[in-house]
Amino acid sequence: MRFRKNRFTSTIEGKKKANDIVMIVLGTLVLGILVAEVIALIAAFTNEGASKSAMRALWIGLGLFVSLLLIGLIFLLWAYRVRLNRKYRWATSLFGTEDVGILDETGFALQAGKRLLALRKIDAKRPFHRRKSAFVVSMGVRSVRGIDVSASSSSLHAMNLAICEALEHAYGQSDVLFGATERGNFLLYIEIEEDRATDMKEALTRFADETVESFDARGDLPPISVLFGAAEAIFPRDDIESTIAHADFALAHNAGNRLSGDFQVYDAQMVKEEAGRRSLDEEVGRAIENEEFQIYYQAKWDVKNARFYGAEALIRWKHPTRGILPPTSFIPYCESSSKIVEIDHYVFDRVCRDLAKWNQEGKRKVVVSVNLSRRTVYDPNLLPFLEETLAKYRVSPSQFEIELTESLAAQNVVFISAIIRRIRALGFTTSMDDFGVGYSSLSSLKNIPFNVLKIDKSFIDDIEIDARSASMVRSIIDLVHALGMHVIAEGVETHRQVEILSSLGLDAIQGYYYCRPLEAMRFEQFLDNNIFEPRKKAEKKETYNDPTRR
Repeated sequence: MRFRKNRFTSTIEGKKKANDIVMIVLGTLVLGILVAEVIALIAAFTNEGASKSAMRALWIGLGLFVSLLLIGLIFLLWAYRVRLNRKYRWATSLFGTEDVGILDETGFALQAGKRLLALRKIDAKRPFHRRKSAFVVSMGVRSVRGIDVSASSSSLHAMNLAICEALEHAYGQSDVLFGATERGNFLLYIEIEEDRATDMKEALTRFADETVESFDARGDLPPISVLFGAAEAIFPRDDIESTIAHADFALAHNAGNRLSGDFQVYDAQMVKEEAGRRSLDEEVGRAIENEEFQIYYQAKWDVKNARFYGAEALIRWKHPTRGILPPTSFIPYCESSSKIVEIDHYVFDRVCRDLAKWNQEGKRKVVVSVNLSRRTVYDPNLLPFLEETLAKYRVSPSQFEIELTESLAAQNVVFISAIIRRIRALGFTTSMDDFGVGYSSLSSLKNIPFNVLKIDKSFIDDIEIDARSASMVRSIIDLVHALGMHVIAEGVETHRQVEILSSLGLDAIQGYYYCRPLEAMRFEQFLDNNIFEPRKKAEKKETYNDPTRR
């Protein structure tokens, strides 16, 4: 593949061969001159006249000077050969071919630096309102399947070549300079008028959307997400190297929690947040190792059978110095790093351990819902981990309900639908959490095969005083039932809310009205003795009946 812009004049291999030939010729010349110098030095010690000796010394000095020049030239050619080797490795690792017309990071920095210097000289003569800003944009392209495309070189090469074609199509006739790094990111150098930064952001977001759509349409490429990190070259603080570093930093900042097309501009606050996140990562790693995280259970009420049939597993951090911490104090930070996967695995493992204990003791069989984060869902090791952990504790998957948030389900309907089917094939029940926060469409509800839908608390809060809220909840319940799913309302806090929701045909209720989140031992005691279930004293074991599986 060749581009009109920034195209190599010849292949890297051709340049390497030409470079080697020149080095051999120069090396031969140096060797010949040095041999001649040795002969001249020997002759200088013979009995000759002073004039001849002086002339010979002059020639010796001149020969040594020429030799040094040639040796210096050979060194420069050797350094160029090293750079060609590095460029060859860069091109073949990213694109699978050496003949690709896009700048590597060194070439990009060199040309962008020249343009930045020229821009600053011109701006010095311009009126303030006509000056331009220079931005470096770092563009990250990732497969959304949760599969490391580098493991499949052909997929990686095809993806990167397609991105190059998209860049050439979008910017090949413009003044935008673009290149690629060894890290797999793409770099763009853009000069715009100082009040047009919003236009640049919109154009890049539109480019991301079009590129994602083109990948989906082709079918032979993995679905992707495209993120942007941008940094402005502030005069006189920033040179081109520091601007590239800032753009890369902005791209990487909180990348795990951002949607495709997201555009993030570097600022100094990001550095402070990153430092805090690294410190928290270390603390979380220690907390997992020391089992400082505790699992709390909030019971779920079966409206039809008037009994508790399950619970949701919630995490708390028993911090050694700060006491019990709610998930809001650490989960948002962990979601931007791989630590969230470790936390999800920890929760699932501990819930399996508790269920195994309760089953062995003959306690009531319950269904426990466990939330999975975006990173965990896209982790290719998710399904093997679930199977291995169930086998480790000898727990049935029918005692679990895997929860995904509505926002996660809406990001990639095709992938989420596929992973949900695979999770259900293992025997798990699945549910969509936080329904109604503004992401889902009716088509996603139809296409993603969830068993259960959880109505967000925001629908419940004013259901006692707002007839429209009650009508909306009734419509949701009827629609979800028509799709063959069951409905749970979460965040229920009053008896009146329970009455209204029960009359609307709801399947199950979760909230503080029935039960606050409780530690495992207190949750056991709550199931054995609570004010909501009329029970016989002699009754020790109940028949298990999950309303979400009716």
